[in-house]
Amino acid sequence: MRRYHRQYSFEGNCGQHALVHALGGLGIHISIGEAHRRTGVSRLRAMIHGTDEHAIMKGIRRSGCRPLPHLVNGELKARKTITRYLRQGIPVIILIDEEEHWMVLSGMKGEKFTWIDSVDECLTGTSAWKTVARWMGYGGADRFYFLAVCRRRWFSVESPLSSPITSMEELTYAKLCSVSANVPNPAGLRDSLNTGSKCCLPPKPNPL
Repeated sequence: MRRYHRQYSFEGNCGQHALVHALGGLGIHISIGEAHRRTGVSRLRAMIHGTDEHAIMKGIRRSGCRPLPHLVNGELKARKTITRYLRQGIPVIILIDEEEHWMVLSGMKGEKFTWIDSVDECLTGTSAWKTVARWMGYGGADRFYFLAVCRRRWFSVESPLSSPITSMEELTYAKLCSVSANVPNPAGLRDSLNTGSKCCLPPKPNPL
């Protein structure tokens, strides 16, 4: 039976919860403690600094899966790419709430997106794309960062899905946009590697 895990926002380990929930969608069940071990981020470090995308990708690889990171320009392209993953049974970890929080898109119900959010009162729900896009948007920038979590045997270089980050330009921007929770950034760019996404926000309002 699939289990969902709730956290208090001050715990800062939304990255580990997102990892657990994404892996659970693939039939790989681990504890929150094991997620901390696989990401290499202790509970104390997560509480202070959060967990960045590199640690989450490490946890995905250590679980025998492949992380597929995307930094997408444009809401339409982001929706199309995420939808294709979800319709193939591939969960997607998304970065939301002004780049402060990780949560999981776990599937589709018609045209709506099912989600798992460790700090939401309901833990799970469904929302229209416009709501998801609003969560993911940062400072009005039309860029979306997310990680698909794929079993290795599912991945093919001939997949019709949009390509993960590969170009030097995308990698450079991804580094510039690496999650920063503690340093103010009026330019809207994440400041440095390894500062982490820190789940320190109250639960978001229930979606309409």
